[in-house]
Amino acid sequence: MVALSQSFTTTLSCTCGACAMVRSAFAVDGSFSPALHVRVPDVPIMGIVAITGPSGCGKSLFMAEVERQHPGSLRPRAPRDEEVLHLVHRAPEETLRLLAEIGLGDPRIYLSRYSVLSDGQRERVKLLIALLNNSPIVLADEFLSPLDRVSARIVASGIGRFCRRTGKCLVVASASDDYLDDLRPDTHVRFDSTGLATVEAFVSTGPRLIDLVSILNGSLNDYIELAQYHYGGELAVAGLDCGFTVWRAVLDDELVGVRVLGSPYLREWDALDAIREINECIDVSYRTIVHPRFRGMGVAGRLIREGRSTKRVLWARGAMGLYHPWHASGGMDYLPQGRTLSAKLDRRPSGWQDVGSRHLLEDEQLARLMLEFDHLREISGLGDPTRAQREEVVALFRGGLVRMTDEQLLTDYNPYPCAEAVQYRESIIAKDIDACRGEQRRS
Repeated sequence: MVALSQSFTTTLSCTCGACAMVRSAFAVDGSFSPALHVRVPDVPIMGIVAITGPSGCGKSLFMAEVERQHPGSLRPRAPRDEEVLHLVHRAPEETLRLLAEIGLGDPRIYLSRYSVLSDGQRERVKLLIALLNNSPIVLADEFLSPLDRVSARIVASGIGRFCRRTGKCLVVASASDDYLDDLRPDTHVRFDSTGLATVEAFVSTGPRLIDLVSILNGSLNDYIELAQYHYGGELAVAGLDCGFTVWRAVLDDELVGVRVLGSPYLREWDALDAIREINECIDVSYRTIVHPRFRGMGVAGRLIREGRSTKRVLWARGAMGLYHPWHASGGMDYLPQGRTLSAKLDRRPSGWQDVGSRHLLEDEQLARLMLEFDHLREISGLGDPTRAQREEVVALFRGGLVRMTDEQLLTDYNPYPCAEAVQYRESIIAKDIDACRGEQRRS
């Protein structure tokens, strides 16, 4: 517990002519006490403590008292101007996971120097570095003051979740209180203009910012608007018919996120029964993109939960899932690493790097495509195609490979490790039914 009751006395020591003139004109002599008298009852310093009140009310004085009584406390400060990946001082895999958790899950951010980050990204990095320190308490005065108020709420949301998950103690102080519903502190210390503070357990009275986001039907134009923010580059969607379904996340009429679903193969290939069966059964989550400013407050999770597919199976594959299983926040299940397409590619002998002829390169790509084809049928529960159907698919794929240049063949070969998540519509329907039953019981 930390309490504080303190008045302040100013001793007049300057004897210059200007000060002497003021003392004489206003009959001020010796010493005097300012009007401020800081009075704070016992405050439990545990979990997240938020201190708010107008400027000059004593917030910083109370923070200094907390620091005095807890010598191991730490205040966030700007780190060296190095690549973000080097600033966290953890193993690379853990660093990627931690940065993704607070809304910085992008390889371009990992490799950027601190000086080129936005104000919101810098605040997240500073706070994360402090929270990962061994100090029992982190003190953040003027908390999020440099940020616009929307960005402040976004950063508060991510930092609050991080502190609750890790059990770190964070004490913040600011003149604004508009971020509290997103930070969700345990204790709220509220100062008035005279220095009197009230201490109470925080009770949320308004919606979180994420609750104000709407998930709506969208179009490929929404995807095109945000495509630049995905680390994997843009999808070549122009002129392709994969039965795309687009979901958009909107906050105050601003597009903040998008999700693109579609069939694994072109619908013009549905003339082949083995391809049509896959396209009718499964949707691929091609892209889930959140504008960098709005990352870290749960937009991706909302898009995954509410931007659903109408097909029986939804499949997602991506490298970021290896470090931050964000698809799980939307209700998808991750496949064991040994069952993923990446693992199957790794187990298959490959000599593509040393191929000396066009023919061998095409064969290598064909083998990869057929492995993916078999994998999609497996997770869809479709079983093996007939021999004739398989020969039709091989002929289709080989015909496409023949038309590709050597450079395209080499570029398209991309067996990098990925995580895979799957969602079956039967499980979604079951969860919806259980939720409805729960609502009926409560009513």
